[in-house]
Amino acid sequence: IIAALAGAAILSFIILPGSKSDSSNFKSKKGTVHSSFQQNSGFNKSFDFRQYKRLKMFIHAEQTFPEENLQYGDMSVFVRIGSDLTENYYEYEIPLTFTDWDMDTDPRGISDPVLVWPEANDLDIDLEELVQIKQNRNVLMREPGNNVSLNTPYVEFMGQHKVTVLGSPSISDVKSIIIGVRNPKQVVLNGDDDGLPKSAEIWINELRLTDFNKKGGWAATARVSATLADFGRVTFSGTHTSAGFGSLDQQLTEVSLDRITEWGVSTDLELGKFLPEESGVKVPMHFDYSETHVVPEYNPLDPDIKLEDDLESFDTQAEKDSLKKITREYIQRKSINFINVRKDRVGNKKPRIYDIENFNFSYAYSEIYMRNIDVEFDLEKKYNGGIGYNFSGSPKNIKPFDGLNFLKKSDYFRLIRDFNFYYLPKSIGFRTDMNRQLHTKRLRNKSRGLVEMETFVMKTWDWQRNYNVKFDLTQSLTLDFQAGANAYIDEPQGLPDKGTQEWEQNRDTIIDEILNFGSIDRYNQNISLNYQVPINKLPIFDWVTINARYQGTYAWSASPKSIRNRVGNQIENSNSKQLNGDLMFDKLYDKVPYFKKLNEKGKSKGRRGMSQRRVRRPAQQQEPEEEK
Repeated sequence: IIAALAGAAILSFIILPGSKSDSSNFKSKKGTVHSSFQQNSGFNKSFDFRQYKRLKMFIHAEQTFPEENLQYGDMSVFVRIGSDLTENYYEYEIPLTFTDWDMDTDPRGISDPVLVWPEANDLDIDLEELVQIKQNRNVLMREPGNNVSLNTPYVEFMGQHKVTVLGSPSISDVKSIIIGVRNPKQVVLNGDDDGLPKSAEIWINELRLTDFNKKGGWAATARVSATLADFGRVTFSGTHTSAGFGSLDQQLTEVSLDRITEWGVSTDLELGKFLPEESGVKVPMHFDYSETHVVPEYNPLDPDIKLEDDLESFDTQAEKDSLKKITREYIQRKSINFINVRKDRVGNKKPRIYDIENFNFSYAYSEIYMRNIDVEFDLEKKYNGGIGYNFSGSPKNIKPFDGLNFLKKSDYFRLIRDFNFYYLPKSIGFRTDMNRQLHTKRLRNKSRGLVEMETFVMKTWDWQRNYNVKFDLTQSLTLDFQAGANAYIDEPQGLPDKGTQEWEQNRDTIIDEILNFGSIDRYNQNISLNYQVPINKLPIFDWVTINARYQGTYAWSASPKSIRNRVGNQIENSNSKQLNGDLMFDKLYDKVPYFKKLNEKGKSKGRRGMSQRRVRRPAQQQEPEEEK
């Protein structure tokens, strides 16, 4: 029971299925408000009403005291829905018809639902008409000199029913619903309204959404691929999904309301086919281009107004095109690359260190452009280029003393006779790659004010260099060297227009950075030496084998520029030395005739015993067969 000191009593609640009817007693003065409030603490999300057509509710009203004799329209019920209850909402208000206080005098009594819940009190809101009233207000706001604004209530009547719009409500984002009872203010002094407080008992029941959207959607995909002999292939592909298309497990409010169209073409071609096969030139090229168009069914700036209806409300084609460009999402992707462009070796030509076949080249460019309701433009460009060099040969081994006959007369000269060296490395490798990324982005100004939006620019330019050399200095001494350097090009800030003085200064700075091999960020190297000590070439030590290994590492990393002068850079190095030896005492014992004879006898006995076991083994395997 509510003792009302106000002209409207308000019930605020959450939409829940299977709710029971509520009833309250109201005594309200003219033009004032009294309210009760009910809240569900578990309600933390919004509801989308766009997939439904109507919002309905039953209402019963009867006067509290028989002597008041309430008439049609003395009190009204309103429903307010929106993202909030004070700044952005729709309000729908209907005048009440009161059921007789003592229905026992009626032959039908209280069992007739038409008397208890009269059709005149049925709340039946057409949601599309509700949105249309907001759109009417928006159109009036575009007219110069009009006093209509977002901050003042805009009112239209649908017969005896009153609709009020304030702010920017949307039935796509309903977070709150209020149901209230109002004792309308006296507008005309000599009218039918007596201006007195009213007391009544109001019942509300079955607030519900009805007539859900039964319109489905469709989707299609296509792909065509053609092979152009050994020249390459071309592929065309496309997909389309209409608004309302979704999977079977999706709920009604989860179905996409966007029309999405994607198409693209990609090619892989061998441009080296235009040259004679004897040239050995290989130029593989890949190119692809694709577009994605997302057309929303509803205007993202007014999510409950259909985009086509909003476009029709504009007078000029320029205004329509501007709204289309803002509300439609567009993504464009394109890329082209030449990977491992090279000249293959043709024939039996001996590899040379200066051959063009040792080189390979790569270049790639990609671009992604995107715009949507939140982003005016988002452009990302990537440039990648690289040069590689690899030489692997079989250098000739030089033995300068091998032809001297007198050195062959004694094994003690073997150390000098086997002296050798290689004048060319076994392999040489080099690779340099540059990766540059340029990203510009500007957010869209969606406010009604003239706000200048800043363009964000992000630039990175990395430069990697890798080296490796394998050099067999001699047959017993090998060298393996590897090094890598990571650098970056320190570009000036900003993105000046081409041709300006600032642009020329930036260009000169970049050229100087490249000529100086960039700003080194990290450098590391690894060197490894393996040496087989030729002590076994001396007859007296031919039973000894010694291997020596040395490995050293070095790493340098730069500190951030902001603290480099204070903390400096970081250096790490390490090295390891290994010496392994094998002593073969069999060869040492063979140098003494007595031990050599014993060793030969032991070896011969071992060979005879092994041969006897090999002969006996088949006989042992046949014995079980003879017993059978």
